[in-house]
Amino acid sequence: ETAEFFERSLCAANYKSHVKTREINERIKINGSKSENLKSVAENRKSKFLAFCGLGNPRGFFEQLRGENFNLAATEIFRDHYFYRQSDVEKLEEAARKTGADALLTTAKDAVKLSDLRFKLPCFVAESEIVFAGGNDFYDWLSAKLEDARKRV
Repeated sequence: ETAEFFERSLCAANYKSHVKTREINERIKINGSKSENLKSVAENRKSKFLAFCGLGNPRGFFEQLRGENFNLAATEIFRDHYFYRQSDVEKLEEAARKTGADALLTTAKDAVKLSDLRFKLPCFVAESEIVFAGGNDFYDWLSAKLEDARKRV
């Protein structure tokens, strides 16, 4: 949500000289006994995920995962700021089994609310960040805009 707001703000300011992309960072499992990283699991073509989240724009999260070639067997949407219970984890794991998913995949925002719950299937956390092409050009542009704003105050 913050990334999308920032991107819209930049577009509204007519800053278009740099490509803006979001990438999934490598993250490890929640409650995992093995330290497997997300990208190495996703690169294994046999890995299928049930992705779930409680975001204001859940479809954006799923589209981003598909765009980075994550094999999604299914998706589940919870309302924004959802408070997860153990019964939710059990339902997600059952849905994963029915759809052939090997693991669960969620957002960093949701992972915070899941850390005290028990998982039988691996549950991975995908965290995205905005990456600007063009090196320091963006930061120079932003610094100039901030300096202009400071002068007007």
